[in-house]
This record gives sequence, structure tokens and C-alpha cells, in this order.
Amino acid sequence: MAKYPEREGRQIELKQDLSGFDSLLKTIVAFLNDIGGLIAIGVVGQSREILGLTELQIEDYLERIPQAIADAIEPRAPVSI
Repeated sequence: MAKYPEREGRQIELKQDLSGFDSLLKTIVAFLNDIGGLIAIGVVGQSREILGLTELQIEDYLERIPQAIADAIEPRAPVSI
């Protein structure tokens, strides 16, 4: 079992998946209001086990996440995916 090298903390958030974008958007806003951070999707938070994502999930997230951010966060959030 591969483990993500770092633990969750002030600048790192680990998410197993995105069943909805509310939690993701809250985390992004928190990072924007602080010193920034990294959100790793496909990683179990407590154990840091890397589950990964399917090709379908990757394609879906690459399309939907930027739109969700643009629709929900103003002024425009400087994020990289």
C-alpha cells in the first residue's frame, strides 16, 4: 500500500474523492484566506493511503472543478489543477 508522503495540516488537505464540491470549495476558500495549500484527491485522510482516481474521475474533475470554482468564488481564485 503506497502512502502519501505528508500528513494533513495547515497547507495540505487529503480527500478520498469528491462526492460534492461543497467541501472542496470550503477548503479552497480557507487556503485563499491563509497562505495557500495543496489538496490531494484520491488519498485517504487519516491513513494517507493512495487510492488514486479512475480516468473517468480525472476527466470529470478536470472539467467540473474549474467551473465550480469560477461559479462559487469571487473575486477569481488563483488556483492550479
